[in-house]
Amino acid sequence: MFKKLNDLPNWQRNIYILWFGTFMIGVGSGEVLPFLSLFTETLGNFTKAEVNLYSGIAFSSTFLMTAIVSPIWGKLADRVGRKPMLIRAALGMAVVYTLTGFSTSVWVLIGLRFLMGFFNGYVSNANALVAKDTPKIYSGHALGIVVTGYTSGALIGPLLGGFLANIFGYRMPFFITGSIFFLLTFLTLIGVHEDKSTLVTEKPTGKQPSALKSAKYPMMVFGLLITSMIVNLVTNSINPILSQYVRQLLEPNESHLSMIAGLIAAAPGMTAIIFAPRFGRLGDR
Repeated sequence: MFKKLNDLPNWQRNIYILWFGTFMIGVGSGEVLPFLSLFTETLGNFTKAEVNLYSGIAFSSTFLMTAIVSPIWGKLADRVGRKPMLIRAALGMAVVYTLTGFSTSVWVLIGLRFLMGFFNGYVSNANALVAKDTPKIYSGHALGIVVTGYTSGALIGPLLGGFLANIFGYRMPFFITGSIFFLLTFLTLIGVHEDKSTLVTEKPTGKQPSALKSAKYPMMVFGLLITSMIVNLVTNSINPILSQYVRQLLEPNESHLSMIAGLIAAAPGMTAIIFAPRFGRLGDR
């Protein structure tokens, strides 16, 4: 297999490795979804309201930090390249996931979730590298392949996380994911090749126009931004309390709580894979 990969052009080899990378990022991000609030519960003597509050903070802290640092990492990627950013993200998340398995208090968990958001960015840099270095005639197809990696991982992640947590406890999935991310760091380091000739070597002069103002229909873009934010707000608002709600429905039998919560968390992804192409074709018409 590795010999066949070496025989491929750089851009094709990148697609295979980055598909695996985005797949594992999807698995890692979805893996903790079914049991993060249950794990939070084991880190102290909390009331139900406190568990829900701390779980919500732990979930949102990653996305908050990602929103803050993404523009900074994006500018740096334009100068030093996407591959260093891929290695930074994979190695950083490998360390953070492993340390999360050793969490001793809820504040350590929340701090590590913030740190996870700081190192985030593998998927966006993978997409950017593929779009930049793939021949234009193949770029759309190549991006589609890489995107399916993250989508597939996000679908399998909750199922796998719930299964592992049910058998090995809440800490083992963090250790397993951290180990896989260390492997991903190594594969990215030796297997991904980037064309350095397209990097930005000089700082732009003068005031740069706003990306929103340069769009053909800025109000439409702004509307899509707001509606996308609302959709994500609504869909993600149940994540911190999902396992607690499933527990309430299962009482008094909680023997497979993590596994059932993982199945429920993965259900929207399953239907999305089935119906998204159909709605896409309908949208074209």
